[in-house]
Amino acid sequence: MATYAFRGRSGGAVVSGEIEANDRPAAVTALRARGVVATSVQERTAKPVGIKNIGGKVKDKDLAIYTRQFSTMVDAGLPIAQCLSILAEQSDSKVLRDVTGKIAREVEGGVTLAESFRKYPKVFTICSPTCSRSVSPAVCSTSSCSASPSTSRRRPS
Repeated sequence: MATYAFRGRSGGAVVSGEIEANDRPAAVTALRARGVVATSVQERTAKPVGIKNIGGKVKDKDLAIYTRQFSTMVDAGLPIAQCLSILAEQSDSKVLRDVTGKIAREVEGGVTLAESFRKYPKVFTICSPTCSRSVSPAVCSTSSCSASPSTSRRRPS
């Protein structure tokens, strides 16, 4: 399946986004089924696996808020994929929104949360391979972990 960027109208409002489809006519048909009259549909070029282009500076404050919200939702019993989707919509940081959206799709597809976080080392400081207890590096408490708060090692901001 390919990803198509589209622009169109839905109920008089201008809409845009992306849709996955086998080909361009299938994308137009799927949009029409959603009530969108497409004015432009263009195939997006595939990005390399691991998507090295995404990621960048994330403020410590944004990462702390992200981690706290994630923890609260998980403690409340929400499924991890749903937590990630909510965070992808609500984060103030564009980088965190983009990365979290991609991680949510990966987790929904069966990839583990830890594997997904490891794909974005610019955003999430990754624990050492021997640290298997941490889901999110920001909450890791293993003394051997380089991302552990107890080691006082900060990511460059």
